[in-house]
Amino acid sequence: MRRRSLLAALGTTAALAGCLGEGARSPAAENGNEENGNESTPDEDRIRDRFDGEPTRPECEQDSETITVERGDETQEKETVGTIPYPDAPSSFSDEDVLEYVESFEAAYVRHDALCGSSDDIIGFAYNVEERNTLDWDGETTVVYLYYAGGATGGVDEDGNEWAADLGFRGIVYGVDETGAARVDVDGPEESPRRASRSATRATR
Repeated sequence: MRRRSLLAALGTTAALAGCLGEGARSPAAENGNEENGNESTPDEDRIRDRFDGEPTRPECEQDSETITVERGDETQEKETVGTIPYPDAPSSFSDEDVLEYVESFEAAYVRHDALCGSSDDIIGFAYNVEERNTLDWDGETTVVYLYYAGGATGGVDEDGNEWAADLGFRGIVYGVDETGAARVDVDGPEESPRRASRSATRATR
């Protein structure tokens, strides 16, 4: 995707991923590209300035617990899946640090998304990243593409019925700069911005 096209896709129906917090340096500072000590980016290019209102993301606290599952005449104990915390902001804007951050953030995002508000007891969960890389980008936004399978693989509904699910792979693009990050669902790194904008969602740190 072109730089401004992806920003437009992120800013249409996607949402801000939140502030990085103190201690995080801008990509310009990491790359030694500051001019006259100014590390700011044009307002229209900053992730945070693309969105109105507060950042959002699925979030709750849910601990793992032991439940009893009946299978015919047998009774088994199962451990439910608990949420995991969202990661702290990356310590730098090197490609590797941002890649690790996005991979960890998405792991927490999909787990919270599956558990928060669900009436089922989730007893199986998987997260398998097949591909992760940065996309070509000019400026101070780091764009990361993930291709992964993640989500609930098993659970028990309110009636005590146990279920299982197969996971398909999906593509996610993150835009990350010193002001925050935004997340958009895509089929692949070359997916059209118009299609991406229709399926975009918002995350937060």
